[in-house]
Amino acid sequence: MYRSLARPFTFLAAISFLSIPSALSDPVGVYAIIDRVEMFPNEELPEEIRIHGVFALSDGQSGDYYLAPQRGQMYYRVNPQNARATRAEWADLKSIAGAGRGIGYGARYARNGRVRMPGESPGAKSPEPDIYPLGFGLVRDPSWHLAPQIIAGIRLVPQPLSPVGQGVASGEVRLVARNVDREGVRYVFMIDGSGQHEMSPPIPAGEKETAWTPRLRVQAGQTYTWKVHVLVGSNDMAADAAVATFTVR
Repeated sequence: MYRSLARPFTFLAAISFLSIPSALSDPVGVYAIIDRVEMFPNEELPEEIRIHGVFALSDGQSGDYYLAPQRGQMYYRVNPQNARATRAEWADLKSIAGAGRGIGYGARYARNGRVRMPGESPGAKSPEPDIYPLGFGLVRDPSWHLAPQIIAGIRLVPQPLSPVGQGVASGEVRLVARNVDREGVRYVFMIDGSGQHEMSPPIPAGEKETAWTPRLRVQAGQTYTWKVHVLVGSNDMAADAAVATFTVR
């Protein structure tokens, strides 16, 4: 069901992540749960949109495979082939943002864009936003093919809370992630930067957030990347890690 761009990961037997052959390919380009939406220059006649949440993108091949879920943002501009349909879907996305509902949009064989990491400015790697992929329309609570399992996997991607972005003080740093909506899980953190790497042991979930303070000290002028995975059971990793970056002042 999932293919990772970077490496394979262990599927959760508890959610039955199974690659079941299907006579027809799943037509959806992106499955997601949306946290919030920003439109520019305004919501009345937007030209660009930033969609924040967790996304599982089609691998672009025939079948029901999707890339591993990633938390971040999709950055789009209006599709010139149908600006009216684009803005109608954007209004729908805005209306359900933050509700925790699974959705689908785009098309399996379309260019669906890329997920940009939290803390990454929209133009950091690409000078232009992606063109919004018009497919079969916005699908709420999709239930065909393996959509429920994919949405279940998306729900197991935690949210990095801090530090994210710029202006972090040098010295000790505390990594904080919002818990996923599942009991009994543990969290594993990793941090990389300035030639250093450190990984935490599995950490029991806090009340609403889970945190870890690494031994390494972050250095002024350096950029660091940190990740957080969810573990269910002894060593079952739910999904690719949520990733964030920060720069030390």
